[in-house]
Amino acid sequence: MFPFWDPVVSPLVLASKAKRIVEIGALRGETTALMLESLGADAELHVIDPVPEFDPAEHEAEFPGQYIFHRALSLDVLPTAGAFDVALIDGDHNWYTVYNELKQLAAGARQAEQPLPLLVMHDVGWPYGRRDLYYAPEQIPEEFRQPYAVKGMAPNRKKLLDEGGMNTTLANAALEGGERNGVRTALDDFVAEHDRPIRQVIIPLYYGLAIAAEHDYLAEHPEIEAMLDRLESNEGRAELLELSEKIRIGETVFNHNYLRMHGEWIDEANGRYLRAMRVALADQGADANSLAVVDAAVRAAYRATQGDIAAIGISDGREVYLRALLDGLRNDSASVFVSNPRSLDTFAHYELADERVNVLEGDDPGSQIAGVGSHLAVLWLGPGVDVDAVVGAAASRIHPGSVVLVDGGGPERAHAVANHVPGAIEHEATGSGITVLQVAAT
Repeated sequence: MFPFWDPVVSPLVLASKAKRIVEIGALRGETTALMLESLGADAELHVIDPVPEFDPAEHEAEFPGQYIFHRALSLDVLPTAGAFDVALIDGDHNWYTVYNELKQLAAGARQAEQPLPLLVMHDVGWPYGRRDLYYAPEQIPEEFRQPYAVKGMAPNRKKLLDEGGMNTTLANAALEGGERNGVRTALDDFVAEHDRPIRQVIIPLYYGLAIAAEHDYLAEHPEIEAMLDRLESNEGRAELLELSEKIRIGETVFNHNYLRMHGEWIDEANGRYLRAMRVALADQGADANSLAVVDAAVRAAYRATQGDIAAIGISDGREVYLRALLDGLRNDSASVFVSNPRSLDTFAHYELADERVNVLEGDDPGSQIAGVGSHLAVLWLGPGVDVDAVVGAAASRIHPGSVVLVDGGGPERAHAVANHVPGAIEHEATGSGITVLQVAAT
């Protein structure tokens, strides 16, 4: 409801000259002081929220006697709370709760012989206008509780999604629509049963805002009726379009910033993970310098191309780092192929032996390459491996951007790669014993 506060909600509250207001589901705490200061010292604000995300004691100390916080369920508070002039409703988003909140607000008004309070209700649009949400399903009587599941939703889909969607961690009604389902349905049912005519204005943006008031209330508050007339006018709709665009831009900027920060957090965590893996492997005897070279080479390959990784003749534990790199680089499609079956024990030791780690069959390294996928991003050849045989067999799988690592031996081994792979450019890997060759992009 917060984006509606300045252009819609606050003007309505001030025009109401309300003496008693109830917030069901606390708005952001910063609006509270503004509201109470504007309404004057004789105004009283009741806030109902069983799990507030701020400290109500601060407001209680600042506005003694004016600010009354109820850390409880709305349906436990409203029956004895008396009548209110304005009700801001943005708490539980299910039919049973909202319908009974409205009935209890009406009962309080009748007992005080005054009109129904001005109702300002959020979430009357998608997704919860016609679908229940249960923060605590066990608190809703079974006969009023829709079948539900902790799954996400998508527009124009009555059923919940098997994967993804909106609010995937919340208990959402299994189906959208039908009787006793959703916030808007609760309002519709209440209005249909109410014994006095009610005017409604629905603002169909940012999950939907409803403003509802009895005709008698509006007769006593012509300024509010004029506000509702303006909201439904062409000028008012134009202003709401501007508000919608302002909200859209704000949400987009927020999401972009969040995704950027989230990506930075993931990259930082992945960097720590890979550094820890290099330290652990070095403690087991792997050469730390060569691991750093392999790290840089694999990153260079995946910046230029995609494909699998093959390590032939590498069986000293360093091959495990290749599988860790796929996780660290957030590559969920490539596989690692190794030539030594005993390597699987090392992969398992680091909990990296999964379906993306494969052992090549055959005794001859040249023939083993036949078991590799059609596109190699990285080919790592260990000391003593017949470079001519392996690279000759793998040449059709090596593409522009692919990297070939030659571990040990003299320059003739690197030259053998260039003989089979035109465009392979050699890079020195000082002190590691590894020669790095990357195929130039075409």
